[in-house]
Amino acid sequence: MTYEFVSQRDLPTFQHFSIRPVSGALGAEIHGIEIAEDLPQPVIDELRQALLEFKVIFFRDQPLDNDRHLAFARRFGTPQGPGAIPQPEGYPMIRRQQYDQFSKIGSDVNFHADDSFRTYPSKFSILHGIDMPGAGGDTIWADMEKAYAALSAPMQAFLDGLTTEHSLMKSFGMGILRQYGVQALGNMMKRNPPTIHPLIRVHPETGRKSIYASELLTDRIIELSAKESENLLQFLYRHSYSPEFECRFRWENNSVAMWDNRCTQHRGINDFFPAFRLMQRIPVVDDQRPSFHPEQEKRLEFGDAPYVNTEELFDTRPELAYGHTTGTTAG
Repeated sequence: MTYEFVSQRDLPTFQHFSIRPVSGALGAEIHGIEIAEDLPQPVIDELRQALLEFKVIFFRDQPLDNDRHLAFARRFGTPQGPGAIPQPEGYPMIRRQQYDQFSKIGSDVNFHADDSFRTYPSKFSILHGIDMPGAGGDTIWADMEKAYAALSAPMQAFLDGLTTEHSLMKSFGMGILRQYGVQALGNMMKRNPPTIHPLIRVHPETGRKSIYASELLTDRIIELSAKESENLLQFLYRHSYSPEFECRFRWENNSVAMWDNRCTQHRGINDFFPAFRLMQRIPVVDDQRPSFHPEQEKRLEFGDAPYVNTEELFDTRPELAYGHTTGTTAG
């Protein structure tokens, strides 16, 4: 596995399915398996290998009910527990993302890695397109490893070791304040306080470096002045979200995308309003904090927990002084 484009490297072959790259940077469609089935472990191992190689993998014609979607996600880790996004009844680990003529995609049109505002963000995300518009609503992924590798050596050296604050306040704070008031905003920030992550993180499985800052959730670079931080972040965003580092996926009914949040960012394209669109996503929580030295990070043990309430995984847990139900967790 390298930082090179598809045309520059020898691609792996797989015994249990065929694979077709969808761009020169990242992303590949997988054919020849049904992920609703109870796949043997060697198939899961190859899917994980494909995910590490291509960073986001796609499946077509995969009808999934909630139980099968959940069973597939659990082969790759422990799902994240309830969040602010609505869930199907009885499935607190599934995020239901529905849009129609009365609603539009909001800030998700900005690039982000899922849940980077948490101490332990999502490692993988598995998104099932259930009822998709005939056109529009594509998703774009950016390869943040290639973006880092394309920087000059002096810029890389400067960025290594810097840290950033990630917060829901940046993109969602004022909206919550205007719509629901001060108490709701305070509760949201108690439940999801800002967290600090490295600006450049190292992938714990591949050892590759990537840029871990997004226009949706990264508020500032801690070590720089406000002006320096904003200018540098804007440069990194313009650089990272170049077409050369991206792939784009056109959704169809029963398409599935699975991606690695540790080295990619993604954004939805809001060009389908007022058409109806229904998708469901399962986030798989990471058992390590994002780190420049992942070999030094503690690994959490979740055991057989059906899901993890990630707000229980703060390094220093704030006092939650309001009504709150704790689900099953371990660690």
